[in-house]
Amino acid sequence: MEKNAKRKIRLRVAGNDLTVVSSESEEYSRALASKMDKEIKNICRTTVTSVMGAALLSALNYCDGMQKAEAEAEELRKQLSACQEEIAALKAAADEIKSENEKLRTEADNLRAGLQAMTMAVTGAQQNPASSPFRSRFAADLNDARGSEFSYGRVSEPDVFDRRDRRTRRDKRDKK
Repeated sequence: MEKNAKRKIRLRVAGNDLTVVSSESEEYSRALASKMDKEIKNICRTTVTSVMGAALLSALNYCDGMQKAEAEAEELRKQLSACQEEIAALKAAADEIKSENEKLRTEADNLRAGLQAMTMAVTGAQQNPASSPFRSRFAADLNDARGSEFSYGRVSEPDVFDRRDRRTRRDKRDKK
């Protein structure tokens, strides 16, 4: 039999026989009838009322539960929507971070390659000092440092800089 096909099902609720037409399975319909029967019997035991009154109270309880479940479902839908928006924003941020990370990796790779090239150039210069592009600049600085008063410890570092500053200012003044 098809799942959505309507079928007649005979049920017994609160001592009354009912025939219902449903597209639900017979097991599901019998479970609902059993639950309703227990609810009505429970109300009849605790409250002095007729079966009809107990059925109405039971129906009110189920309607109340359904209303509350619908309100809760709507609230959960809103929360789900907010979570989905947050997820979308986080995915966009993650994509942006991935892009920036890739740029930084490329930059780091370029810097490593440049450092490796400089290391090779310096290593090559140490093996053959005459061909080094750094030879003239660094050699002059090194010779100046070796022959300066500062390197022999006769004059403190601030004094050396003060003398140079005074000489530079004096030379500029004399040129005017």
